[in-house]
Amino acid sequence: MNKKFKLIMINVLLVLVILSGLYVWNAFRLKLRGPESVLYDKANKRYLVSNTGNGSIVAMDADGKLSPFIKKGLKSPKGMAMAGAYLYVADMGTLQVIDVANAKIAGPIPITGAVMLNDIAIDENGLLYITDTGADCLFIFDPTTKSLEKISDPKLRAPNGIVYDRPRSQMLITGFSERAPIVAYDLRNKEVRVFMDTMYSNLDGIAIDNDGIIYFSTWTEKMIVKIPQEQNRFVPFQQKLESAADIYFNAETNELIVPLLKKNKIKTYRL
Repeated sequence: MNKKFKLIMINVLLVLVILSGLYVWNAFRLKLRGPESVLYDKANKRYLVSNTGNGSIVAMDADGKLSPFIKKGLKSPKGMAMAGAYLYVADMGTLQVIDVANAKIAGPIPITGAVMLNDIAIDENGLLYITDTGADCLFIFDPTTKSLEKISDPKLRAPNGIVYDRPRSQMLITGFSERAPIVAYDLRNKEVRVFMDTMYSNLDGIAIDNDGIIYFSTWTEKMIVKIPQEQNRFVPFQQKLESAADIYFNAETNELIVPLLKKNKIKTYRL
């Protein structure tokens, strides 16, 4: 075996090693690893799922098949919200802005004073409401003017999930704390109040369906609870669910999408 042939074989082996490494790496990235938030990308008919475990966002079709979306550039992505051509992602102390069409990060926006940004909701004016579980506050960010407002209140204890309750012009917020109430932030008078006290602890995601029924997840009780339209009682919806995170209601399919962070699974419930 001459030297030239040996060199060719070595190069071939190196290429095979690199390709196999890339295959293993891509397989690792495409798995659900700590799925925290899910939303529906209507234009592309797919779900986007944030993976806290490996700092990625993957796309998922209706059959649960995964494909790459954002592979790098994120630390621990959690809550997401989409407005127009952009996807906004809560990523530790940074608001990541992602160009959806090109699947790339358009620019990180550091949020001054942020500790652990968690979930995002958008009102009809395009303002972003971002919970910060670590800083016990709510940030309001205007993508147009780049202005930032911080809302602090004793009732905001480890604020976690957030959803826009448009008919009542308020944001509903859960708290990752003991016997956590559901808190409302009134968009008209900018006041924080208790919407409903609960006996549940470590609340995470919150969603509202087409009929105005509210759903929220609790890690301690390992369940999803619903609040009927009359809003005077709690009804167990799904039980024995470990680490149900940022639940999402798909208005098109009338389904509740539930990421199970510790189980690396996505559950779908038709309402």
